[in-house]
Amino acid sequence: MTFDLRKNSILENLIFFASLMLMLLALFVGVVSYKVERITGEYIKIRPDGIYTRVAALQREGRTVLLIGMAHVARKGFYDDVINRIPTTSLVLEEGVSDRDHLLPDGLDYTHLGLSTLDDQKNFMGKLRASRHTVNADIDVNQLKPANIEFLRAIGRYLKGDQKPLENNPSIDSDFIKSFFDDVLDRRNEHLLNVLSSQDGTYNSFTIAWGALHLASIEEELKTQGYRIESTENLKLFSFF
Repeated sequence: MTFDLRKNSILENLIFFASLMLMLLALFVGVVSYKVERITGEYIKIRPDGIYTRVAALQREGRTVLLIGMAHVARKGFYDDVINRIPTTSLVLEEGVSDRDHLLPDGLDYTHLGLSTLDDQKNFMGKLRASRHTVNADIDVNQLKPANIEFLRAIGRYLKGDQKPLENNPSIDSDFIKSFFDDVLDRRNEHLLNVLSSQDGTYNSFTIAWGALHLASIEEELKTQGYRIESTENLKLFSFF
């Protein structure tokens, strides 16, 4: 019986490099996960088997608010799982910026990007409205700043196939980014919370299934109003395997 040292050395090197690559991948995933969780307040979590979104139930004096982190695209079945978690007696405060003055002629149509799960998202809204009580709690485009409306128009043109949509737009610097997020996040969150506060007592259960970037600050504001977390759950958004 002979023992090939060369083959054994090659095998050890392969094992070493494979182990190193896995360690580097784990480190990369860990860093990205940490950053994403900080930005979203843990409403998006990256784990070795997939990406998860957070579901949190908050309660105050018999009134419950269910927060569900949402995304434009997700695994097949995700949106049905969301509906199944919404109590039938809950009033759903819908996300969805209206455009009564037709300020965004191109809209924000993602079909140009080939995201097939958008059909599931469209069906989700139909199923939700057919099975739960809903009210729109979002703002209208005309409430945004003019520069941000023009930026959204540019995005709409890009989604339609325009490869140079930002040529006539102001430079995108830190001040512009702050102004944009003040509009599309903070202003909309404030409006949503005003709609929630205006409810007259007909409902004791409310559901806010909004984009994950909105929910950390909404949760914090609810806590300042006396709400306390009753339960949390991680719902799988995507599977890696």
